[in-house]
Amino acid sequence: MSRASRESELTKIIADLLDLIDDLVDDEDGLDGLEDGELIVRANQAVFGLAMRDHLGKLQSAKEEFAEAMRKAALEAYSAIEEAVKRMGSPKGGEVAPKYPHIVVRLIGGDGNAFSILARVNNALFKAGVSNAERERFRAEAQSADYDNLLRTVMRWVTVK
Repeated sequence: MSRASRESELTKIIADLLDLIDDLVDDEDGLDGLEDGELIVRANQAVFGLAMRDHLGKLQSAKEEFAEAMRKAALEAYSAIEEAVKRMGSPKGGEVAPKYPHIVVRLIGGDGNAFSILARVNNALFKAGVSNAERERFRAEAQSADYDNLLRTVMRWVTVK
């Protein structure tokens, strides 16, 4: 069962329990017509329903907070990549075409983790039919130093968007 269908099912259960509470309140006999066991069951159902409604509200809030945190992390990664590209500048003041200009890899808006970038470029090289030996040279060069070196190497090998 998917998360969305579980949430939908829980929402329905809560609505049913709240209806049950309304029925108890609207009952002409009030609670007097209920036997002790049934009263306890209905009270437990009502408490459970209220607790679940509170829990679903907290889940929704946590989901929204997580989405916001992921958005901020993506913007920070974008800024870090953009800043690294600015720091590197272009060699000798001019643009140099990458080794494989027809292979385009999107870095902006993706995971800025070095291993993620390395994997994306390696996959793009593979899909373009670049030999295993050539891909191994790329990986060796990209991993030979720091994060800035990785980005410089990527830009020397493929077109970056």
